[in-house]
Amino acid sequence: MHALPAEMLSAGTDAFVCPIGVGIDALVCPTLRFAPFAANSYNSRVASHKEIQMRERIVAAIRKVPRGYVSTYGAIARAAGYPGAARQVVRTLHITAGLPWHRIVGAGGEIKLRGESAFEQRFRLESEGVTFRGRRVNMRVHEFKFAAARKQPRSKNSAKTKRKLKRKS
Repeated sequence: MHALPAEMLSAGTDAFVCPIGVGIDALVCPTLRFAPFAANSYNSRVASHKEIQMRERIVAAIRKVPRGYVSTYGAIARAAGYPGAARQVVRTLHITAGLPWHRIVGAGGEIKLRGESAFEQRFRLESEGVTFRGRRVNMRVHEFKFAAARKQPRSKNSAKTKRKLKRKS
């Protein structure tokens, strides 16, 4: 369970008080939807603005995966704009409630969870019509392809252009 700072609790009770008065629960309160202040086994410090922004982009990418399709941890990270951040996708899935976690699998369609969680993930995917080839999801049929991100054209004042101009002079 997340530990809440004393000022977030009503005096003398365990009731949560949303700092902007929207909800009575950390999951309802829009300012605390990721509980950035929470001390748990993964995080004993306050999350920075960049970390929260990263989680929001990862959550948005996860929510894009439609019913009957799957994506990999790495593909989600790339779609969110953080290539190589597959572990952050796992962490975001772990700490954020209400996500379609079962639609995210390991590379090659492998279910990375163990024990009962793996059975539950497979059951949920099969109930959505996802087929398997042995122990792996049939990625040829069910892999969700994110739209290719367009590269932003470099401005004339980019660092690379400045270096080229400096070398010429």
